[in-house]
Amino acid sequence: MKKILAKLNTSFIERSSLMMGNILNAGLGFLTFGILARGLSKEDFGVWVLYLSVFGFVEMLRAGFIYQALVKFVAACKEVAQQQKFIVGAWQISFWLTAIILVVLFIVKVLFGSYFFIRFSELLFIQYPVAICLMLPINMATMIFHSRQQFIKLWFINFLQSAPFLLTLFIYKNFDLQFVVNTHLAIRALIVVYILLFESGVFVRIKYLFVIPQSTESAYKELMNFSRFTVLSTVGTSLLKNVDIWLINHFAGASMVALYQIPLKLVEVFEIPLRSWAMSAYPRFSRMFAEDNLQELKFSFRKELLIFTIGIVPIIGIVFHFSEEVLLIFAGNCYREAEILLKFLMIYVLLLPTDRYLGIALDAMNLPKINTFKVFMMLFVNIFGDFLVLHYQLGLSAVIGVTLLNITIGIFIGVYFMKQQFNEKHAIAISSI
Repeated sequence: MKKILAKLNTSFIERSSLMMGNILNAGLGFLTFGILARGLSKEDFGVWVLYLSVFGFVEMLRAGFIYQALVKFVAACKEVAQQQKFIVGAWQISFWLTAIILVVLFIVKVLFGSYFFIRFSELLFIQYPVAICLMLPINMATMIFHSRQQFIKLWFINFLQSAPFLLTLFIYKNFDLQFVVNTHLAIRALIVVYILLFESGVFVRIKYLFVIPQSTESAYKELMNFSRFTVLSTVGTSLLKNVDIWLINHFAGASMVALYQIPLKLVEVFEIPLRSWAMSAYPRFSRMFAEDNLQELKFSFRKELLIFTIGIVPIIGIVFHFSEEVLLIFAGNCYREAEILLKFLMIYVLLLPTDRYLGIALDAMNLPKINTFKVFMMLFVNIFGDFLVLHYQLGLSAVIGVTLLNITIGIFIGVYFMKQQFNEKHAIAISSI
């Protein structure tokens, strides 16, 4: 038995542990989402979804400046002192970016606050500034743990964000939207306290946040140079997820946002393990490229993509066949009409691993410009297509049709540039996976 365990790849075990942990967290998230869908009115649930979309978009914007760059450079560092320079730089960038976002929120409130309907305005301009400050140390902790490949600690921070929230909603069954938001903030405040007490090593000296960075102490320039393009890619990816919600709200209202979001949430059954598998592959892909080991990188890329895609096909078939039952169990009778949307989204899920791995591989090979181009081409198609189908009232199924079109375009662009990078005719074989 010991001999068998000794032969197991340590990286595989760590990645599998991370994936299983994230699947558990996702399960808690699904239960939470289902409880909220049943406990809130469609209108309030739609407002909550809108709030989360803004919350997620700004967090992606902040992470886009440093996340992939930090993981890439720290993974390639052989000395702890060199790693610390990148961590200090990441803290500096994230801190000042947070300050800028808060100023922008204040300006938007002063100039355009009257254009937002009252309930959403309260969440955006009162609760959200508190949330973004609380999320700064939480996000930095998760990024640092990822860059050091401390996947168990990374999973535990994510677990603390989901499990107590679900437990609170389960205990207090009669809740309203304000209670949900307050609980969301309180739990994140407690997580910050946990990090201060038990994971204080992720913090840097306060003086570094308020002084002009020095190249001897901070590698912020290297992070920013790489992130010039990854931030655009990250923002584009976030917009791809959120622009549908914003446009649906504009044309059809918050209740239709709720209807659209229910099947979209079920897509995360596939996205969570995919994200875990891909995010743990990124440091290894970066290291292979840094060591000029392109053959190994190409082999790993193809193998992992093939394994994951084949693995999810049976689950896609089950969800497609029992789509009505899945929706009834998840959200109740109010969302039964979303069955056709869930069926269409299963086609999207089949294409998702290829698109995700292409993005990871392009960034690992120092091609963030190409990945940014890919994402923004997809975003252009998505915005233009969504606007047309919603303007002419073609329905939510047509919105998902636009999503299928843009991910297909993204895959073709990614495959083309992967072929150029490897400069081999058979590289196009990845398009058949």
